[in-house]
Amino acid sequence: MKRTSSDHETEIVSDITRWDAVAPEWDSLFERCSHAAVPMTSTWMRTWWDVYGSTYAANGESLRILCVRRDGELIGVLPLYLRRMIGMPGARSLYLLSSGEAEIEETSAEYLDMLCRPEDRAQCVTAVADALSGLAWDRIVLRLLPASSPLRELGKTTLPGEVTVVDSSVCPIADLEGGFEAYLQRLSSKTRYRMRRCLREADSGNVAFRVADDSTRESMFEDLRMLHQQHWEERGKPGCFSAERFVEFHRRLIRLWGSGGQALLAGVYASDGPLAMLYGFVKHGEYHSYQAGLRRESVPGVHSPGVFANLMLMQYLCDRGVGVFDFLGGRSHYKLQLSTTQKSMVHVIVWRHGLRARLMRYVEPIRQRLGFA
Repeated sequence: MKRTSSDHETEIVSDITRWDAVAPEWDSLFERCSHAAVPMTSTWMRTWWDVYGSTYAANGESLRILCVRRDGELIGVLPLYLRRMIGMPGARSLYLLSSGEAEIEETSAEYLDMLCRPEDRAQCVTAVADALSGLAWDRIVLRLLPASSPLRELGKTTLPGEVTVVDSSVCPIADLEGGFEAYLQRLSSKTRYRMRRCLREADSGNVAFRVADDSTRESMFEDLRMLHQQHWEERGKPGCFSAERFVEFHRRLIRLWGSGGQALLAGVYASDGPLAMLYGFVKHGEYHSYQAGLRRESVPGVHSPGVFANLMLMQYLCDRGVGVFDFLGGRSHYKLQLSTTQKSMVHVIVWRHGLRARLMRYVEPIRQRLGFA
């Protein structure tokens, strides 16, 4: 399906074969968008669809990937899929790919967005608003967008619905530009003293910092799962690594990206096993810290294995020219302690004008209290 105006054409991709044909153009656009986060790659989205799509999409033809072209060149991508609301026949919602899962297995992909270059954002917003106006939906759910997202501007278009922008959360960030010592200098004197002491304590030789390679990647992923699950099971909760689809999704990404360094696993090990594990993604000179696992018991000479692991990984990344260490969503104490700045995220929700959308809006809080995705 295509919609054409005088200065652009918007294609709505709704099948896998066409998606795979568009993927090289998508990847090329991603490389030109220096602000884009790893979840906006076609690989992340395609992997999510393969693992989660059959569960959360309405059917095999639920893809609604909006591709905006100008003079034949792909300048914008908005990857959506259609869902129907359980218990409310006919109700239709559009979600961003890699969102909308049940809490226990959600990928929680921060910085989902429309993929486009800054100079094309106005044209792309107009194009997708026009395309969305011609699709069947009652609600559009766009979660975990960067606060700077062009999708905030949908309310300024002719889109037939009420656009609401809601503050979501913040992502603490460590600025690593200029190297590790420059980063330490950005911390308060009190925090800097504690970080240096942490590094000195770990010089005792009782622990070792490791970054996964091809021979250790699978075992270190299992170490991450084990520590993460122990943390949540001690609190009487299942933890995301108890969900088979979540584990499979990340196992596939690590196999696809591990050797190239885009998916990174690191850990701090004592003689009796792992103390702290970190898992994240590297792209466009940034590291996004996606998951972590921590064993609560310390070892002699290492007061805080988790903080030590993050500091050692920062040093490792600085040596490889990475300038940003993004802790992603949440305000955990260690994130705030190690960060030097932060980014905000928002949700953008669009309710179409009409009776069914008004009814959905009334029913949705009830569904959320009952635990429906």
